[in-house]
Amino acid sequence: MHRCLPHPAQTGGESACHQSVQLWQPLAGSLAEVRRVVRPGGRLVLGVHERACCPVAAPQAARFDDVLLPVLQAARFPVTDAGCRQTRGGQAFLCHALRPAGP
Repeated sequence: MHRCLPHPAQTGGESACHQSVQLWQPLAGSLAEVRRVVRPGGRLVLGVHERACCPVAAPQAARFDDVLLPVLQAARFPVTDAGCRQTRGGQAFLCHALRPAGP
């Protein structure tokens, strides 16, 4: 179960996460909590290296972006930019989303 973030609602201008979003359980509930904390117009930036979510032993596993993007949309975080970027050690999936106005 996700834990509540120790911040008042709509006080964060930006939330960034690198290399742990693939571990958030449940993902939808965790994103709902991030949405609660990020103020309208605030950004959410997520990054995951391919080695963290597509183990060599299971190349047939679903790509994490195929899992994350629909959950972000369901959590009402419109994605403004998403894609894989080349890194020195392979590829990383980077995603930028905005928190719109409203509940």
